[in-house]
Amino acid sequence: MADTDQLKTMISGLAGKTVYGQLEPLMPEIDRKIREGVPRAEIHQLITAQGIEISQGTFYNYLHRYRKRNSTTASPATKATPAKPSNKIAPPPVVQNGNSEAAVDEPETESSKMQHVEPSPADLLSNEQSREEFANQFMTRPSIRRGKKQ
Repeated sequence: MADTDQLKTMISGLAGKTVYGQLEPLMPEIDRKIREGVPRAEIHQLITAQGIEISQGTFYNYLHRYRKRNSTTASPATKATPAKPSNKIAPPPVVQNGNSEAAVDEPETESSKMQHVEPSPADLLSNEQSREEFANQFMTRPSIRRGKKQ
């Protein structure tokens, strides 16, 4: 029976059949060097000079996939430290009111109480006359013929 250690070395010495198979064992080192500031283009040139045929875009995609796959499985020691608490005052919370713009809750003051408040659609629909006016604005259509007015 063959020695298992010798067999493992022989297997690890085999070149991967795919480009990613050849790059996979190098990815942790490549990622570390890029995080240290080495340009990706330089690493790509080095890889292609060593005989691995890969386009620059494919290399960037492989790097992105490697980082994405390993970001969720990274240990807490390799993740960034939590941000320090800030002394800045937080902005008021933003409340979506159903319109395209977000409304900001502001503290009520005497001047804001005196401003005209537009009734909500629910208030409009509770009054029968308001309900008719609301519906009629959608019921009138412009004429199909040009030049002829209703």
